[in-house]
Amino acid sequence: LKTVLDFHGEVEVDEHVLDGMMEAAGGEGEVLNVKSLKQALTSDVTKYRTEWTDSLTTHYQDVFNDQNKAARNNDEEDPQKDTVNDTLAFHKVWTAPAIDFVADTYRSQTYTVMLWLTLVMVYLSYFWNFDVKWGQVPCDRLGEFGCKIINGITRWLVIFLELSILGTAFIFFASAGNSLFEHKPLAFFRLVIGMTTIVLATIVSVFVTVDSQVISTKKDGDFYAIYWTTFLLGCILLFLQVLSLIRLFFSGNFLKRFKPLEIFLTSGMDTMELRTKIAAHAKVSGIVENALNLHDSSILEMPDSSSHRMTALGKALLNFQIHPEETERVGGVWWAWKRVWDRSIFQDEGVWLHSRLVACTMAQLFICILLIVSWQVLFRAALAEVQGSSWDSALVSYVYVWEVVVGATAGIIAGLFASLSITIIYIPSYISTVLKFRRGVLPSLKDNKFIIYRYSAEQATVLFGSSLWGCFFTGATAATIVGGLVFLIVWHVTRSVLFTIIAQLIGIGTTCLLRVLVLLFLRRKYCAAYYRMETMKDNFMNLILECWNLGITSGFMLVRACKLFFLTACYLGRLDTPMLADGVGMLNLVIVKNIALDSYPIAFRKDLLSHDAHRHPLLERLGTMYMMKLRYGDDFGRRFGSCWRVLFVLCLMPWMRKYRLRSISSMDELDEQIKQVESDLKEQKGEEVAVPDKTLDRQETMRKLNRLKNLRDLTQLDGITSHEEYLERQVELLRARNEQLLNDNKKLHWMITGDISKEYYAGMSLQMSSDAGERAKDTSKDEKTLQLQDG
Repeated sequence: LKTVLDFHGEVEVDEHVLDGMMEAAGGEGEVLNVKSLKQALTSDVTKYRTEWTDSLTTHYQDVFNDQNKAARNNDEEDPQKDTVNDTLAFHKVWTAPAIDFVADTYRSQTYTVMLWLTLVMVYLSYFWNFDVKWGQVPCDRLGEFGCKIINGITRWLVIFLELSILGTAFIFFASAGNSLFEHKPLAFFRLVIGMTTIVLATIVSVFVTVDSQVISTKKDGDFYAIYWTTFLLGCILLFLQVLSLIRLFFSGNFLKRFKPLEIFLTSGMDTMELRTKIAAHAKVSGIVENALNLHDSSILEMPDSSSHRMTALGKALLNFQIHPEETERVGGVWWAWKRVWDRSIFQDEGVWLHSRLVACTMAQLFICILLIVSWQVLFRAALAEVQGSSWDSALVSYVYVWEVVVGATAGIIAGLFASLSITIIYIPSYISTVLKFRRGVLPSLKDNKFIIYRYSAEQATVLFGSSLWGCFFTGATAATIVGGLVFLIVWHVTRSVLFTIIAQLIGIGTTCLLRVLVLLFLRRKYCAAYYRMETMKDNFMNLILECWNLGITSGFMLVRACKLFFLTACYLGRLDTPMLADGVGMLNLVIVKNIALDSYPIAFRKDLLSHDAHRHPLLERLGTMYMMKLRYGDDFGRRFGSCWRVLFVLCLMPWMRKYRLRSISSMDELDEQIKQVESDLKEQKGEEVAVPDKTLDRQETMRKLNRLKNLRDLTQLDGITSHEEYLERQVELLRARNEQLLNDNKKLHWMITGDISKEYYAGMSLQMSSDAGERAKDTSKDEKTLQLQDG
């Protein structure tokens, strides 16, 4: 076993770990075969159930909801209660899971999304009063501007207080009972609180009139649709809460006997976590299957001779190097929506569509409908105003009704198209960005700029409101631009001017089209890329184009300005993608650095990374293992079992060796290791050894620790009494490092060929330069000597 571990580079294994590994495999004298290897790999993790992959439960329920319902004694309602399980006692803390929009620990995502839409409607119906009089001061002519500034600040502070206090209270109390960890009897009272809040905010307010400076339920006859929409959303929320209430009175065993009732009453979060478990299983199975395929010797055809003799690891390594990369083209609007519809994006990739993302999309869809209704109301009001008596003498002779109708219709169609486009694109863009981060197309942890995504994670809270108002302003801007332009074209007063401009643009476009056709012919005849076959003719062609472009580029600039203007209008509500190029939208001031002019794409990616850090399928699998370790302690996931699994992974996928971490991840462990090394040196020397400065950064501390560890491995420690004297032994350290490099090359040759002949390395030596410490190779001219190549 020690030889096998040394072969795979695991040389720092203690004796008691070796004894534990042997005991896990059956003990001393046992033959290492399939049966004993299986026992060694799985003997300490048998409490993990493979059937959990297909169970309609959450990861938490898989671990803690056993046959004895031990988790029933671990209610979130009593955060001071200690849970005693099979081997370990731990303390549980209430985290308000019903409003956890990062980890998504609520029971029903549908309820959460509908609740946020209801908050929008309640705010627009009863809270929103931009012309609020509370806190306003009268303005006189002497201080009119300053007074307006004070009133503006007061007005927005009132809006802040309304939403932060009343909105938070509404979401918090209405979410009561919508948690994954609800148990009787307190769950019943929480559901009653949630239902009462919904009834008061959405149903009673329709029939009861309250008029105050903060809340006003007075109805405006032109906007009755908004009030009844709020009423309808409240009824839907009550229905979902009633389902949760019914679910409390049925046991899990009873629901399993009635599958339709189980599906109807099952938590939506259970279904989402089931898909995540399926995705994790598919990913791990795919990794293992691909690794086994690379162990197939048919991929690499080599002559069957002793000089080409290879080990299984050598074949796998070479197959990994020469195996072609298999890629799949993913992304796109219809590609994403198709996989959302058939659920493959959840069960294959494990993409988690969190509640904020779905709520943003639903809010944008709601804005599209609201825009249609609002434009119809405004359109009718405008027509009535144009046809009214007050306009007969002033405007009717200049504006015809059909001109207004044509312009408004074109504007409504353009605005609706712009709003629907960003609504349809939002979720596919999220899916594509997730896959780009997971595949490395977008750099993450190893990128220096990634730090901006790890700072101010709360910035993601701007997305819901921004997506709602962004969709509204995108549609309104597109409608205004297109509708105004069409109206100017059809209006008989400006029609001739617009026709002249359009005619000029058509003339420029026709000329440019003619130029393109001529250049297609001349490019093939005079030049090939940058190689000019007819130099003189090419020079004359360029001169003609230079002179011509001097006049025509004025039209190009006008067209470019129009394109950028329209693009800005269309991208106004696109929070998911950067509009400005990388580095263009960043300001570096004297005091503050890296100020983003457009910070919404950064907030979008922060939200994405935050949820993927909680809900990635492999992280969920790892989290399940941590919960198993928390529950069973030393009865699950022992160290010797982990050593066997590391060895198994290195055998199955030897290319993973480069990811094998040798460093120390915790600063506490780092300090302990430093103290241990110092203690060992003191015992051997009996003298004081300098302590590395803990105020230095992590990189410097790691460097000093590695130097201490290397010194501990040296056999000659005479003369080393302080940290400063370590620098005098730099040459010895580098020589020891080069010896290790030579041993690694021997191991690599051994793994590939299975041969480690002494003659193979005859005459090979590595020497050190005493001043710079650079390697020098003294290669023998013997024909049996192999020259060591870098890399």
